[in-house]
Amino acid sequence: MTEAEIIQRFFQVPAQGISDPDLLLGIGDDAALIQIPEGQQLVVSSDSMVIARHFVAETPGYDLAYKLVTVNVSDMAAMAATPRWMTLNLSLDSVDEAWLKAFSEGLFAAAKHYAVTLVGGDVVRSGELNLGLQIMGTVAAGKSLQRSTAQIDDDIYVTGSLGLAASAVACLKQHGNDHEKLTAAQSLALYRPNINLDFARGLVGLSHAAMDLSDGLLLDLQRLCAASQVGAVVQLEQLPLADSVDELMALTGGEDYGLLFTASPAAAKELATLAAEQACVIHCIGSITKDRELNLVRDGLRQAIPTSLGFDHFK
Repeated sequence: MTEAEIIQRFFQVPAQGISDPDLLLGIGDDAALIQIPEGQQLVVSSDSMVIARHFVAETPGYDLAYKLVTVNVSDMAAMAATPRWMTLNLSLDSVDEAWLKAFSEGLFAAAKHYAVTLVGGDVVRSGELNLGLQIMGTVAAGKSLQRSTAQIDDDIYVTGSLGLAASAVACLKQHGNDHEKLTAAQSLALYRPNINLDFARGLVGLSHAAMDLSDGLLLDLQRLCAASQVGAVVQLEQLPLADSVDELMALTGGEDYGLLFTASPAAAKELATLAAEQACVIHCIGSITKDRELNLVRDGLRQAIPTSLGFDHFK
């Protein structure tokens, strides 16, 4: 199949029931034309997924595409933005029509779920399978959440539970990448984590700083602290461990794609109300400090920091 045939057959945007007056020109020209609504700012993020580094060859095409969209939507949630448009870069090692069909179905299923429109991209032949997706969204001017604005004495929160996706990765490694060995919960956590955009947008005015959890709680918290020039204390007994997940996996495993955010203790009741309204489970796991150190505490006693804080793309 030619590039044009692949695009026409698998990636022309199907009817999604989404009316988008801000998309002036989509797939079919040299570039898309988008009109940013008045009073809004454009939010842009991208992620790459490389075979044998970010996913295994046995990963079903549907699940792989769904996750590719989701991890980018997670970045939008972390900024309190609304995802709107995306572009796909797909490097194929071969033209497998059954795989392409499953991949495109997963891509458009996730796009429909989060009301995102595919507006362009590129498909090329390569030596190995590589995926890249750029997502664009909007947020009211001056209302984005950022990781550089945590305040001393803030409470630290996470959404959902920790470590289930990491346990799925460990399970695949143990069983030769046999996806039949995953529980339904592990498979959902690894490939289809649910991003609660309404809760994320509701954090504006309540949260001081936020980011998504992608590479491990400790590593991502360290990044937030570095950006905000603060430190943190994590109370280990308050960690929301997923079922059958050990503490180290929850701290460093990554792939959770929940939210990590900080807020004043005075906002605790409003946060609880927002979480209940949006069916989002939140847990306070510690507090922001001024000493610029990351500390782990259990029952008042300081604990050792793990040697590896999380996933490093270059190690």
